[in-house]
Amino acid sequence: MAEAFRDIPHFYVTAEIDMTEAVRLKDALARSELFTTPISYTHMVLKATALALKRHPRLNASFTDGALELKGEVNLGMAVAVEDGLIVPVLRHVDEMSLAEVASAARDLVEHARRGRFGRDDLSGGTFTVSNMGMLDLEEFAAVINPPQAAILAVGAIKARAVVRDGEVVPRRTMRVTVSCDHRIIDGVVAGHFLEELKQLLENPIVLVVRE
Repeated sequence: MAEAFRDIPHFYVTAEIDMTEAVRLKDALARSELFTTPISYTHMVLKATALALKRHPRLNASFTDGALELKGEVNLGMAVAVEDGLIVPVLRHVDEMSLAEVASAARDLVEHARRGRFGRDDLSGGTFTVSNMGMLDLEEFAAVINPPQAAILAVGAIKARAVVRDGEVVPRRTMRVTVSCDHRIIDGVVAGHFLEELKQLLENPIVLVVRE
């Protein structure tokens, strides 16, 4: 990570996402008991990130030997805190999974990682990483890119905030996310469009359930 921060020209773009509908959907899915594995906000973020990356593939890339390589697969690394530090197991082909499949696969991978029961393949092949610290009382943060990947998404906590809607101040549940990008292959406009896509998906989360 020290080498990555030294050698990769990082820049950061932050967006605030209205998660009010996502909160309602998560609660409704929990009451319905339709899913064997309970759906979490992390699962929603993973699915939405995969769909956004398909629309904006320049973030789903690597910079190796001075050249850009766009990845055909969307394999998301999930930063997981363990007793000895941090590891990043990889969830493969997330864009092809249903939300229920994402939830089940992510749960299994995190459990294996925390118990040290993972193979070499579980930690390789990532094309983009999501670092979620939403379980902590954090507004926002910026993460260090996991080379040779082009970007990483840092996810803060969902908080109740006063938001202006149609000229009135209303209470909403919002979440701040920051994408750290390699400026050698991504510029601010590309990163901004990616976050706009992610924002649209998470603010209309029903598409994550019905869209494969």
